[in-house]
This record gives sequence, C-alpha cells and structure tokens, in this order.
Amino acid sequence: MSVTYLLLASIFGVRPLVLGAEQEWSLYGANVEYGTELAARIGLVATVALTLGLIVDRLRPPTHARTTVHRVAAGASPYPLGMLPAVAISAASSVLWFLAMAVIGGGFSFVRQLASGRSAEIASRLEGVPVLLSAIPVAGVIVLCVARMALEQQRPLAKLEQILFLGAVVLAALPPLALGNRRLLLPVALAAVIAVCRPTWNRIVPLRLLVPALAIGMIIAALPFVRSAGSRVESGNLVESLVLFFQENGLGQTVRGFFVSYDTEMFDYIALVAPRLGDSMEFGGGRGTLGELLLQPIPAALSPWPTWSNTILTELFGGGCATVACPVPSVVGVLYFDLGIIGVAIGMLLLGLYLRTLERRLETAQGAPLVIVLTIASFMPSLIRGNTISQLWIAFNVLIVALALRFVLRRLHPERDRERSGALEALPSLPAQPGLR
Repeated sequence: MSVTYLLLASIFGVRPLVLGAEQEWSLYGANVEYGTELAARIGLVATVALTLGLIVDRLRPPTHARTTVHRVAAGASPYPLGMLPAVAISAASSVLWFLAMAVIGGGFSFVRQLASGRSAEIASRLEGVPVLLSAIPVAGVIVLCVARMALEQQRPLAKLEQILFLGAVVLAALPPLALGNRRLLLPVALAAVIAVCRPTWNRIVPLRLLVPALAIGMIIAALPFVRSAGSRVESGNLVESLVLFFQENGLGQTVRGFFVSYDTEMFDYIALVAPRLGDSMEFGGGRGTLGELLLQPIPAALSPWPTWSNTILTELFGGGCATVACPVPSVVGVLYFDLGIIGVAIGMLLLGLYLRTLERRLETAQGAPLVIVLTIASFMPSLIRGNTISQLWIAFNVLIVALALRFVLRRLHPERDRERSGALEALPSLPAQPGLR
C-alpha cells in the first residue's frame, strides 16, 4: 500500500508540479499541456477511490488470524520446505538463466556483453525470447522467500542461512541488472524485503534502515540512465557507470530525473490520450482490460488483432510499442482508456479492497497460497505503474515457474509431510490483536 501511494503521488502529484514549474509539456514531440488538468482530475479520482477501498475494508469486524503456530518436537527437522535446498534452487535458477543467455547469444561472450549495458544488438538477439525464461530467476527468489518465511515461524535463521539467503537474492538480481530491467529487479528486491520483514511486520521501521533504503532507491532510479541503449554512461561495468552518473549529476539531478523522465511519464500519456477519448478516439469498452488479457498468451505475429494499447499507440504515433514509441499508462490510464472515469473509480476502489486483503494474506498464508500472494505483492509496483495487463502476464509466468520449483523442492524433502503429521504439534489459531493489521 505504501508503494502504491508513493507511485500515485509521484505520477499525479509531484510530476505535474515539477513540469509546470519548468513549463515542459512534451511527450515524444507532442504537446500535452491542454490535457494536464484532466489527467490530474483522473489521478485524484483514482487516489480517493483507492483510499475509500482501504477505509471500507477497515470497517469490517476483526476476524481470527488464519495462521497456525507450530512448535518443533524433539528430533524433527527445523527446515520446512528445506532452507538450504531452497537456496540451491534459487541459485540454480539464476545460473540456468546465464546458461540460456550463452546459448541464445552464441557463447559466454554474449553474457559479458550483457554486463556492458543494453544496446540495439542485444535487443535484436533477445527478440522473441519467451517471458518464461526471464521469469526463472525471479521465481527462484519467490520460492526461497517462502521457505524462509516458513522456517522463521519455527526459529530464527542462523547466520550462515542469512548469508546464503542474501547471496542467492543478489545472484537473482544480476539478470535484470544485466538487462537494465527494473520490471524484474523490483520483484526480486521486494520479495526479499517482505520475507525479511514478515516477523516484524507491524513494528515501526528502525531509522537505521532508512539510509540503505534511500541508497537502493537512488540506484534503482538511476539504473535506466546507465543501462539503457543510447543513455549509458561510458564505463566498463555497472558499478563504475553508477559512480560516474552520480558524480556527474549529483543526488538532486537524480531525483529530478525520476520525476521528469519516463519513470513518471504516465501522467503525460494520460494527458495526451484522455481529451481525445469520446471525441476523435473511442474508449476501449473492455478491449483494454479483458480483451488484452486474453491476447497476452498469443504471440504478436499470430494474434488475430492488435492489443488495445498498441491500437492507441498506432493512432497517436503511427506504430506500436515495438516500432515507434512505448509510453505506458499506469493502472489508472488502463482503466480510463478502457472504461472512462467510472472504470477508474470502480477499479481503484476494488484495488483498495484487494490491497488490504493482500496484506493480511502476506501475514497468514502458507505453502502454495503464499507463493501466489508473494508473487502478486512483489509485482505490485509494476502493476501500478506500467501497462497493468502486460505486467500481469509477466507475473503469471513467474508464478507458474515458482509453483513448479516449489513442487521440485517438496520432492527433495518428502519427509516434510510425515513430520507435519507426527512431529509438529499445531496450536490453535490466535485471535487478531486490536490495533494490529
């Protein structure tokens, strides 16, 4: 919920203020000033509706928590789903991705080329690579985090386990870092943060964590400027590129770059499209949500008709996302382009209701349901900020791989089910405590 509000405030609050002060209203050469007031109103409706959804959920009477607390009997294994095997599964998933890149690129020299940043040559070689391949390292981290959360319900992690967990997460972050792809980097980072914070979910965040959190946020904000084709700082590796970027731009310009670049250009895109809808352009009427969702599994070359998002781009810029320009509308834009302001109000109200449910499930879910919930939660920034339907398809691919990896992990530890039936004694569910979510 915090990330959702932060993104909405950045896109519909801070960006128009910054651009208004600088009088910069251009999106890929098109002047969008005439639509900024409408875009701001749409963002306001979305934020209010989201808040109402959260408030309505809070009005419901408290229920009993679904989590069952276990204690480990003497001689029982303290590794639900296997912590060390989970680390091995996650690390193997990342290594598998690098091996696949070597095969696709014709050797390990291509892997070294990936470390130098995105380029047109790399993009051409990766064209047509299925989303499922990129999902493998992220899925490995999801399974690893679920294993950690299950284990920490019985005992704290040992130092070695913490180190191995961190190492596996860093290894899984390397593939999206190599591609400059935050759509997959953020889920890796957020899944790890959720797993680490779950035992202290309702406690105040210590101040000592704010500095590293801000530092990681700045790195993520700067990543596109040093990894994207045509905008990469001239250096040999990611660390040197980031250092040079911060030396040349400073923290102030990095923060400003976040609000005036394509990180928050969803506001401009809505300002460009919204005034045309109902006039020179028609609303999607379901094509941008349900219709696009049905088309996601079909390769573009075999699709019977273009997606609604590409239809809008073609009408505006003369080509789809892969040919000319590819601004994304955010969940607010997806709802508005398809169903108008009523769609925004109802859709964001339902999202508010779901976010509260999602948070409760993160605290209480177990096993496969936790895999599902953690996958959705870790993709929430991408779902809010990007083209929501396409991001849902990526998250679905990650989920399928994660469930498959979890099945493998269970096969590696078949004794787990026997232990649960005999060695682990379940205590009654605990009632929800007042004041705690």
